[in-house]
Amino acid sequence: MLFWGITNEPDVAIFFAIASDGFAALPTVIKSWKYPETESSIAYVTGLFVALTSFSALKMWSFAELAFPIYLVIVDIILIGVLWRNKIFAK
Repeated sequence: MLFWGITNEPDVAIFFAIASDGFAALPTVIKSWKYPETESSIAYVTGLFVALTSFSALKMWSFAELAFPIYLVIVDIILIGVLWRNKIFAK
């Protein structure tokens, strides 16, 4: 919020909100990589579905409206991939 106030650009606040959420998601990705049995992929599959459906509600195609849904899609795909990697790349 400080950078938004200094720059008077709401996109700056969105960028830093995404960055902070990404840093907060990093421990979950690491834990899911090390101990995939401790996570349920259904939560991330549901989250991916919700994030994808949010695109149908967009009225404008701008950074302010697209950035967070795109970020959520990327994070959910990463987490699903981490959890399913043994099934996807089974020998």
